[in-house]
Amino acid sequence: MKKILLLISGIALLYQQSHAQDTTKTKGKWDKGGSFNLNFNETGYKNWSTITDDVINVNGLLSLYAKYAKAKLAWDNNLDLAYGQTMLSSIGAFRKSDDKIDLTSKLGYKASEHWFYTGLFNFKTVMTKGFIYGDPTLNTKPKLNSNFLSPGRVELSLGMDYKPNSSFSLFVSPLSNRLTICLDTNLTTLYLPVRPGDKQKNLTQGGNTYTRYEIGAGLKAKYQKDIMKNVNLKVNFEMFTDYLDKKHNVDFFGDILIAMKVNKYIGATVGFTTVYDDDIAVPIKGLNNATNKMDYSAGRIGPRLQLKHNIGVGFSYKL
Repeated sequence: MKKILLLISGIALLYQQSHAQDTTKTKGKWDKGGSFNLNFNETGYKNWSTITDDVINVNGLLSLYAKYAKAKLAWDNNLDLAYGQTMLSSIGAFRKSDDKIDLTSKLGYKASEHWFYTGLFNFKTVMTKGFIYGDPTLNTKPKLNSNFLSPGRVELSLGMDYKPNSSFSLFVSPLSNRLTICLDTNLTTLYLPVRPGDKQKNLTQGGNTYTRYEIGAGLKAKYQKDIMKNVNLKVNFEMFTDYLDKKHNVDFFGDILIAMKVNKYIGATVGFTTVYDDDIAVPIKGLNNATNKMDYSAGRIGPRLQLKHNIGVGFSYKL
């Protein structure tokens, strides 16, 4: 955990240094910036009647952007990194609570006042292994449910980007290519499930499944603005449908982050994320008849709406 948080901190500092060095060379062409948040939370109890677990939570969030504009050319780049760990005293070990790598690059050529012919590249994955934990009293072995490039997603899209101002953009693509990667074959049933009709698609069958190829239509909307003094709102929304899938299900992703500054070094963040992907088999708990307790070994897996929220207060610095 310490190595991951130090890596995020190091990237932030290096980015700040390079920004200071490059400003004079690219003045009027580059717009660079970002934010770094490192949040800590600790709650302890002694002789407390209703709660027995002490809690420690550490979460780091780095968000960077670099935009280049010259004549009719526009190049927008965004990188979001997040990592977190939580420990309960009854468990005595840290468990991953957040993990994200999300890189987007858009290259556009101006078609009209607010529209750009645009190509988009996006890459998503996680940094480290993640596990699903059952009831600690059952001593069940944690189940691996994620790893680096398991899953990973690469997207290449062509379309039009609507940018009426510096705060909002809407990218619409009728030609979007998406490659889902799962290098850990222990996880292929979760992220590359075999479905009816898959033999007509670019999906390797069996235990050596590594990728799924999809071609379809996509939409990406982004909004970021200081909605009041010292309060920044960032919204991302994505939709995708696969032409090769007879069901034509729509996958979507929504992310809201509110960052509030108390002073130069203290801030708070509130985040909400929702995901639905028909290709991701999400495990849920079920009743284990042998133990009469809820655990994941007795639960079902399948595509479901995924929800996440987080609230943090701690060190905050604007790059």
